[in-house]
Amino acid sequence: MIFKPTDLLWVKNVKRENGTGWAYYEENTDQRFNLNFSRTQTKQANLVKPGEIILLFQKVDKIPGIAPRTYLTHLVTPVDYSKAVENPFLQHDYRWEREVAVVAKASLDDMIFTHAKNLSFFKPNWGKVCSISLLSETKSIEEIQNEVWGLFEGQFNADIFAAIDVAQEKKYSSDFDHGKLEGKEREAFRRHIWRERSPAIINLCKTRAIENGNLHCECCDFDFKKIYGSIGTNFIECHHRVPIATGGERKTYLEDLALVCSNCHRMLHRMKDDKSYYTTDSLKKIILSNLDR
Repeated sequence: MIFKPTDLLWVKNVKRENGTGWAYYEENTDQRFNLNFSRTQTKQANLVKPGEIILLFQKVDKIPGIAPRTYLTHLVTPVDYSKAVENPFLQHDYRWEREVAVVAKASLDDMIFTHAKNLSFFKPNWGKVCSISLLSETKSIEEIQNEVWGLFEGQFNADIFAAIDVAQEKKYSSDFDHGKLEGKEREAFRRHIWRERSPAIINLCKTRAIENGNLHCECCDFDFKKIYGSIGTNFIECHHRVPIATGGERKTYLEDLALVCSNCHRMLHRMKDDKSYYTTDSLKKIILSNLDR
């Protein structure tokens, strides 16, 4: 896990349909999603940096079979430094969005809650991003951080690197013809380290494949355009054969990258029992062996 309790600095109340449903448990929210804010909440929302974690809590009191309580549901962090942006297609007041990656997500089968004598959620209760210190008047920030962290034990996202990678790769648009320096450490906050990626070399890898008519998954041969038609045109994800989070600063060349579909990308970021990762070749062999059955 690349995160620590000391990265937990913020808390925010969220709600779905006035407490009749769970917020951010919809389909495709396990890895990342757009966190919503009202216009007046964007100032605080924009203060949060990548690597800083927001605790999301929600009070549900109208779901059949669920005890009316305040539940701790997510730990999330912004995927980049972009500010909250208005989504004109939304019809409610919470139209401003900021994309976040899921550090931890409580299972609805093992819901997390606490008691007011331990942590009180009365003060940060208006949808703004607030300091985690508001959860207790008697405990230190470190005590609050450790207590919340412990509550999410067993619920952390093992694929957090993939969640961040995929979100960042959506934004890549530059095009250069040389190996680009990647992996330089930069401090996002305190001791938390992010590894910088070069959008240029990734975009070049995709561009070359498009020019050669070879834009398909290196592991399973999936072709987005063939399956999805025009909306899949020129879409593919890019995987670093050697994880960018290891090995320090280095240059990345086209041969260091693999173009893969979303499913294979997720599998490539899943650790084996020995804590190593599958290679594109080893994953391809697994796929072929299962197809032959």
